[in-house]
Amino acid sequence: MSKLNDNLVAADVTLSRYESVKGQYVSDIKRLSFIVDGEVAFENIEEPLLCPVCGQPVINVESETKHVEAAQKELSRTLALLNDLEQATSSLAEEKLSLQKRYAELEKESDAIQIKLNEKLYPRLDKIKTAEKDYREQIEVVSKVKVFDDLLGKRTSKINELTDEGIP
Repeated sequence: MSKLNDNLVAADVTLSRYESVKGQYVSDIKRLSFIVDGEVAFENIEEPLLCPVCGQPVINVESETKHVEAAQKELSRTLALLNDLEQATSSLAEEKLSLQKRYAELEKESDAIQIKLNEKLYPRLDKIKTAEKDYREQIEVVSKVKVFDDLLGKRTSKINELTDEGIP
């Protein structure tokens, strides 16, 4: 379950990063679309456009079409990347959903096991612990009895020795 949880966290982090990249792609698409649309609009102006700074007419330069072509290529490349990213996001979201379902199943199994432990095994464990405690106490009592028996035997033999020697 821990590994599954780690995988879920990793999926969340990756999805978050994908959303960030998607935001950047959308921003790039808007920027590039603005460049292309602006250039197309500029080409369609028939009367000369005046520069707002110096008042001179702005001339449409041929080299600017290369900028439009580059922007169009970059736009189509970014759109393709966005499409790929959306597919990856969709795939990862499905995988995350599958992981969440598996996690829920494992959590349900874990709960069932815990209930079984609480109902059947823990009470038996308590009985076993109680029996072990009683057994240890009995062993201790038997050990003490043996020590007293040994002492009694030594005293008895000492008394017998003294009695045999004639000391009352």
